[in-house]
Amino acid sequence: MVGVPANFWTSVSPVTVQGELLGEEADVRFAPRLYEWQYGDGESRTTTTGGSSWSGAGQEELSATATSHVYTAKITAQAAVIVYWSAEYRFAGGAWVPVAGAVASTSPQQRMLVVKERTVLTAR
Repeated sequence: MVGVPANFWTSVSPVTVQGELLGEEADVRFAPRLYEWQYGDGESRTTTTGGSSWSGAGQEELSATATSHVYTAKITAQAAVIVYWSAEYRFAGGAWVPVAGAVASTSPQQRMLVVKERTVLTAR
């Protein structure tokens, strides 16, 4: 609804990919670090949290969250989130070594209809 916080969240977890390199065990571990919320109206926000439902955050519905957005006009929006992952690797069971930079993955766009709320008084 226009003028009311719309809550966004995503559920992602660290991922470890195991393989073999030069006959030895090799692992690469990816962890989510940043979330770029693209709200579909030209606005975006970057957070360090993937957010949660209102009940999961212990908040009242329609209250502002770290990942919420307030739309200012009636529109059809295509919202998405880009997750930036940090990476580290280890070879032959050694210590984890950080990799410079980040890997990004983008969610499929979610179509949203943002509407204006109107109330009407009626007689019984």
